[in-house]
Amino acid sequence: MRMKNNRLPVYCQLSFLISFLQNRPQSNDVVESSEEKKWRMFSEMIHSNSETYIDATEEMIKTNMNYTKFLLKAHSAGNISLKTFMHEQLDDDFFQTVNPHTIFLFSDKEKCKEYQDDYGMLFISEEDIYKSQITQPFDEELSQLDPQYGWSILYKYKHPCNAMVIADNYLLDDPSLIEKNLLEVLRRILPDELRKTDFHLTIITNCKDFKTQKYNIKNRCDFLDKKILAFKKPYKIVLKIIGTPGSDLHKLHDRNIITNHIRFYSGKGISLSKNVKFQANTRVTIGFINNNNIFNNVNTLIELYITAENHAQDFVVTKKGARNRLLKYR
Repeated sequence: MRMKNNRLPVYCQLSFLISFLQNRPQSNDVVESSEEKKWRMFSEMIHSNSETYIDATEEMIKTNMNYTKFLLKAHSAGNISLKTFMHEQLDDDFFQTVNPHTIFLFSDKEKCKEYQDDYGMLFISEEDIYKSQITQPFDEELSQLDPQYGWSILYKYKHPCNAMVIADNYLLDDPSLIEKNLLEVLRRILPDELRKTDFHLTIITNCKDFKTQKYNIKNRCDFLDKKILAFKKPYKIVLKIIGTPGSDLHKLHDRNIITNHIRFYSGKGISLSKNVKFQANTRVTIGFINNNNIFNNVNTLIELYITAENHAQDFVVTKKGARNRLLKYR
């Protein structure tokens, strides 16, 4: 069960940590450079309100005290929970059960790419911090999508992921809006590769008129399943639709798209586009879960969605799957 105020899990190789600290960007400018900003952001992610795992024994940590002492100090102060791991743990079972928001900081860039393509988890090498498009979305804690581009701008925010939860009470009302919105989002966010796992997609929506044709969740699920199959992705997409009864709608008013590492939010809902551009005065906010405040907000939302699924078993339609990994983890 997910714990409230959970810490962001970060698995960091000792070799990454040493090189990262040794190669801190330096600038004489008064204004912080983009490389300095990214270095600071990752440093804070490792030693501020995180659950940080290092692949080192206690003896190795002591031997490399020049590089590990700031972690030990943060652990003693209660700012992080410092733990150790061994690479032998990183097998298929581990990746199927690990917290899906986990971030991995590893030295070998090629190995990072291999793990990402296998499992859809976020692996970042030191080189990736400064040069890769993978970390481009993390430049800002919060940002707004430009309405004139509509959902097409999401290509900038494509990132390794293996699960998505979408909550919107009216998302499935109109098939034409499904085409212009939900399917457009999926086209731009779904990963190209997942070699050793499935992609979990859960939609939480209104079903107060569940038995009528207009709100027939099963029909919508069949419709979506056919559309998603047409994407011809080289992995299985496990689709589940959770219909919330009318009495619960006020609790699920927030409209969100949540992946392993990003939260998209719009007060006007997700069905924002009828053509290419968003409707007038539309704002879509993007928050990156490496930020502790956003991570805690997402945890609160996920608790709500877990409750909705548990209390709406008569209104759940699923295709070939179990609970979304974002709604459960060890």
